[in-house]
Amino acid sequence: MEEEKNILVNTDMGLISRDNANWLYSVGVLTYNGFINGKSVEGISEKRVLLYSYLRIILDDIKNSVPTLPNKVYLSLDDLLTLARAGVLEKKYEDEGMEYVYKATYPMVFDIERDGKRVFVANLPKKKASFSEEDL
Repeated sequence: MEEEKNILVNTDMGLISRDNANWLYSVGVLTYNGFINGKSVEGISEKRVLLYSYLRIILDDIKNSVPTLPNKVYLSLDDLLTLARAGVLEKKYEDEGMEYVYKATYPMVFDIERDGKRVFVANLPKKKASFSEEDL
C-alpha cells in the first residue's frame, strides 16, 4: 500500500503523484495522456486565459503563504499540488538526529478558474503606481 502512494506519473508539468495527476485531469488542466490542456477560459478582463495559467497563480500563492520552510525541507511541485488538492501537507524530516513533521495548510482548491481569479485579484497592488517624468 505504501508503494502505491509513491508512484509518480510523467506529465508535461513533471513527475507528479498519481492522485495529483488524476485531480489535474478531472479539473481539465491535463489531458488523459498527461499533456497540458490548452483549455482557455474567460479571464477577468474578458480576454481568454489558459486554465493552466490560473493553476500557476494558485501555486505561486501557495509558495508565498505557507509557513517558512525549515532547513532540509523542500516543497516540490507535487507537494504544492497536494496542498492545493487536499488542503494539508505533512512532510517528515530529520535534523540533528531528531525527527520532525512540517505541516502546512491552504484552502482546498475546488474550481481552478474561480480560485485562480480570486488569488489574482487578492494579489493586485492596492493602489495604482504613479510616477513623474523625473522618474524616467
